[in-house]
Amino acid sequence: MFGQLAQLAQRAALFGLSEGGPMSLLFAATYPERTTALIMFGSFAKLIPAPGYLWELQEAFDERSELFVDAWENHWGEGRALGLFMPSIAGDANVQRMLGMFERAAASPAMVRALAQFNREIDVTQVLPIIDVPTLVLHRANDFIPSDYGRYIAEHVPGARFVELEGGDHLPWLGNADAVADEVEQFLTGARHAVEPNRVLATMLFTDIAGSTERAAELGDDRWRALLDSHNELVRRQLAAFGGREVKTLGDGFLATFDGPARAIRCACAIREEIGSLGIRVCAGVHTGECELIGADVGGMAVHIGARIGAWAAPGEVLVSGAVRDLVVGSGIEFADRGTHELKGVPGEWQLLAVAGARADGTATAAAKEAGDPLAPNATLITKGDRTALRLARRVPSAARLITRALTRKAHETIAKVTDDVGRRFVLNTPIAAVMELLNEIARTPDDPAARFAVETAVSLIQPYAPHVAEELWGRLGGERLWEEPWPVADPAFLERETFQLVIQVNGKVRDRVEVAVDASEEELVSRATESPKVRAQLDGKQIRQTIVVPRKLVNLVVA
Repeated sequence: MFGQLAQLAQRAALFGLSEGGPMSLLFAATYPERTTALIMFGSFAKLIPAPGYLWELQEAFDERSELFVDAWENHWGEGRALGLFMPSIAGDANVQRMLGMFERAAASPAMVRALAQFNREIDVTQVLPIIDVPTLVLHRANDFIPSDYGRYIAEHVPGARFVELEGGDHLPWLGNADAVADEVEQFLTGARHAVEPNRVLATMLFTDIAGSTERAAELGDDRWRALLDSHNELVRRQLAAFGGREVKTLGDGFLATFDGPARAIRCACAIREEIGSLGIRVCAGVHTGECELIGADVGGMAVHIGARIGAWAAPGEVLVSGAVRDLVVGSGIEFADRGTHELKGVPGEWQLLAVAGARADGTATAAAKEAGDPLAPNATLITKGDRTALRLARRVPSAARLITRALTRKAHETIAKVTDDVGRRFVLNTPIAAVMELLNEIARTPDDPAARFAVETAVSLIQPYAPHVAEELWGRLGGERLWEEPWPVADPAFLERETFQLVIQVNGKVRDRVEVAVDASEEELVSRATESPKVRAQLDGKQIRQTIVVPRKLVNLVVA
């Protein structure tokens, strides 16, 4: 087998991208017997125009050189330099932040200056006429490297074919990447394969304003439009917070997709709670199934099912399919059975369930409290252990919520720290340490309902440092294409701590640590310190001569 691989490895088709193109041209000219085909993309044989070589581009070359030099001399590490070569995504703030991080990690400005000088000295124009392998030259019309460079190569390599593609991205996997793949496939194989429908497993959320027609008639066009704009802004804010992707608006509602059903449910609940401030209510339907990606849109039977479920939802209700219920087992989300129904245009009967009345942070709403047990409104066939856990949760619900809130707070604090360390302070070691602290916290409370969010946060934050590992972990969590996900954003509400850890010292040595309220007075801090059993053991028979209080940090008891 290895012998066959060795034989196959003797010949290859070359894909020369950008400054890798001249090397590919030189190899094809030197070793035609080892080159089955040559493909050039966004490349050049010589970069600097000269008399007899693209002299008409001299002025444009100087202008573009000034842009690039300014980007790497004055703004290296901000994402501007690389952004010149990928205009379709450079305007996105998250992308620019990631590009800046990549620039800082890849090279210093001095190294970039040296690489730019190397590229300016490249000249393989003399070898073009002697290349004797099938050659395809691809170039995008609005590339930062003008398409005239590619056209020149095609005109001087015997038998070469030039194809100008739409777009301005210098990298083939951005923009109209399918068109690039089609041209390469046809060139190498002689045919283009039919495109298979791009189907993925996704969770769909449908929302709609309840009684919108009547409310619009009541308010009039101007006031209704203002209300609708406020509604749209609120929904989009929640979609961003829970990682949803807006597909499109549907009259007075939204269609959005999520990589997991728990996020979709919590987003719907958050929208349901927040929308009340506008004096309106929404109906929401959630379904998970395989759908077809049609550009930026989605289609297929799963989408129709989701829409029908949303139509069954009552005002203020989040309705889900039985498939969704089965997928979120263990998430802490509870449901009330709404029976089986026939959905218009969908074969068979479908079990529908309503999400129990709870806010996005897990606290019960007033309506849910009036309706009955907020912890398990549909609890049937539970085990003895389940009943014990429910009794404990009923007695100390605030403690259960405190655990969840503590881990959620830790996740948001980690996001804030890593974002600041990488984006402002340009340090690399402390972000890894912060993620390790978050993982330790997760390990201590693995059954916490917030553990899933915390794990996803940790994986997202290590992506710049270990992209391949992060992508693998993201896939195991049920996600796809982590590199396309927005950078996590810390919720300011979780950065305002209600308690802090008070360090208690005796004669400068740490004897205990306790959690106290951030607004505790100095007298209260001293009282907590002296009441600690560990500290009292140290004070036995001794007199406190001095008490040193550092607000929100420590109490030091100096004893004789």
